[in-house]
Amino acid sequence: MSENADTTGEVDERIRDATRDDLPRIVAIYNESIDGRWSTADLEPITVESREAWFAAHDPAKRPLWVLERGGEVIAWVSLHWFYHRRPAYDGTAEIATYVARDHRGRGIGLRLKRAMIAACPRLGVDAVISTYFDHNARTQAINERLGFVEVGHLPAIAVLDGVRRGVKIALLRVPAPGS
Repeated sequence: MSENADTTGEVDERIRDATRDDLPRIVAIYNESIDGRWSTADLEPITVESREAWFAAHDPAKRPLWVLERGGEVIAWVSLHWFYHRRPAYDGTAEIATYVARDHRGRGIGLRLKRAMIAACPRLGVDAVISTYFDHNARTQAINERLGFVEVGHLPAIAVLDGVRRGVKIALLRVPAPGS
């Protein structure tokens, strides 16, 4: 994946497959999301070492991990994960995750990345995309609704964030096969 998307005419921007050299920045962006308690159940920063196996499990041909690079800096990432312990009956289903660096949030980057990954799903063999998110995360819910995800589940009060019980919503998007 390499897609130039210079939308402003001012800064070079592209979406590309992540490399191992990107992992420290991917982890840094993820860690920025922890304090806000909006998008991850991790309560303490993670390490690059703890994400090595996770990174290695991504396959550009089936379950990619992409970064959005602007002006040579990685500012966001999106990934597809194997669903439910990679059991074969679920090969056509993947879970999507998107994280945007703090200074770049609220500018439509998450929506663009998610849309680009969904557009690639038919060639990746994915026809169902799952998004799980905290029920108080209105931004992710709005992005999902805009992209056509349908809420299919709600697990109320299953996470405790700073002493507050939070629920998790599960949304599903059916991705039509090309030409259908």
